[in-house]
Amino acid sequence: MVRASDDFFIAVDDLETDQIDAIKAFTQTQANADCKLFAEMPQGFAVAGLVLELNKALKGIKQGAHLWFNLNRRVLLKIGFESFVSKPNLYRLTGQRIIVGVFADDILAGFHRSAIEVYKKIKLEYSVQGDPDRRHRDQAGQRLHRSPAAA
Repeated sequence: MVRASDDFFIAVDDLETDQIDAIKAFTQTQANADCKLFAEMPQGFAVAGLVLELNKALKGIKQGAHLWFNLNRRVLLKIGFESFVSKPNLYRLTGQRIIVGVFADDILAGFHRSAIEVYKKIKLEYSVQGDPDRRHRDQAGQRLHRSPAAA
């Protein structure tokens, strides 16, 4: 785990950014022994007294976010990320100057230009949309233009 004193910021470290949207994130998660998922049978297929046990989460179920958080955490820890003690959705890859923040199925990444190839390999762990080679980012409806010379 990373302590809060190890915190750093994308702008201060002049990191490149990429926003990743994990495609169908919640439905990529498997139900497990800790979290069994059940659903009523669809109309026309219902059998009195029976329900369906799901192997994967469905969009909109409460457990979906929990299962996605656990899956995402396992993947990031497996490839060497550490999470911040006070910010469990914020991760840092030690020695590579890559930081990742996760909110639901959206991921914001900051990475040093020298780590772009490592970052691209990390993205392969996800079924995602996003392009780390973009020069201009569209964040929160705003088009951002970077000018390192102005810093």
